[in-house]
Amino acid sequence: MFEKLKSALGFPTVDYNELIANGAVLIDVRTPQEYNSGHSRKSKIFL
Repeated sequence: MFEKLKSALGFPTVDYNELIANGAVLIDVRTPQEYNSGHSRKSKIFL
């Protein structure tokens, strides 16, 4: 649903898996407790 809305508004489609494969880093800005409750395998938390 959101992809159709973004496309209709002219936002580009982003392939996050491709970005990560090319060296992008996911930065998780949640608290350590939130991070520990579940996060993307390749995300990094900064304290």
